[in-house]
Amino acid sequence: AVVGTNNWNAIAYGNGKYVAVGASGYVTTSTDGKTWTTPTKIAEFSYTWNDIIYANGKFVVCGSYSYIAVSTNGTNWTTYKVDSSAKYHWNGIAYGNGKFVVVVGLADIIILQWYKLDNAGVSLFIWKLVVIAYGNGKFVVAGNSSSNYIGVSTDGINWSWYNKPSGLMAYGMAYGNGKFVASSTNGRLYTSDDTGQTWSYIVPDIDGLSPANNDKYLNIVYNGEMFIAVGYNYSWNDDESRNLYTDIVTTSTDGVNWSTAVPIKDELGNVLRLTTLSIIAVSA
Repeated sequence: AVVGTNNWNAIAYGNGKYVAVGASGYVTTSTDGKTWTTPTKIAEFSYTWNDIIYANGKFVVCGSYSYIAVSTNGTNWTTYKVDSSAKYHWNGIAYGNGKFVVVVGLADIIILQWYKLDNAGVSLFIWKLVVIAYGNGKFVVAGNSSSNYIGVSTDGINWSWYNKPSGLMAYGMAYGNGKFVASSTNGRLYTSDDTGQTWSYIVPDIDGLSPANNDKYLNIVYNGEMFIAVGYNYSWNDDESRNLYTDIVTTSTDGVNWSTAVPIKDELGNVLRLTTLSIIAVSA
């Protein structure tokens, strides 16, 4: 479905509803994933929402200029500006160990505390970070081209830092089947055991498209049975004198052995060329 005219950056499911957020402060909801409400702004917010999660009975979104928004139904929202003078932007959010943790991309290390969500405590650790996941009692955070570190924490406050593999440009991360898996560029999907300290990568084969190093995996999810990674492949189109993008998907039950990546198609069988940014998985 095409919903509105702005970019949608993230999607979550909870309380019987899908909620998507994106540019210019917009949010839209759906009960079936097919029919969506007319996009509206959260509290007339005009900046970008970058990520959303449903956990502990509430949707929580994070975005530009340190703004957080909270809702139990995806329709009525309460917004918070964590730092009144902030010019930085929250990139990702996770929930675990009784707290929400958000990450942001700045050069300096800053630790802040926020106690708006039922005093659960949101820990903010800033080091040019882009993605965050929680699994096996640990938060793991990573960045892309600007960050050289992987962070691991059991409480979201005290962190251990490890060198990030030079080829890992993390755009998404998920935990499942005893592993953290991060999506990256050059057709790579990185895997770590449940410590999150050391990483190796695999390059899935790709069906009928350009070499796998033309792939960029933008997000990844674990649905309880398998990992699902989405992104795009690109190749030069002589007729149009530009790169032609094809949305792709690949799956794995163990995070190590991956299916051949194939184009994503809509309900009419048309290949998507939209650059898929986010994915969720819910029980049938």
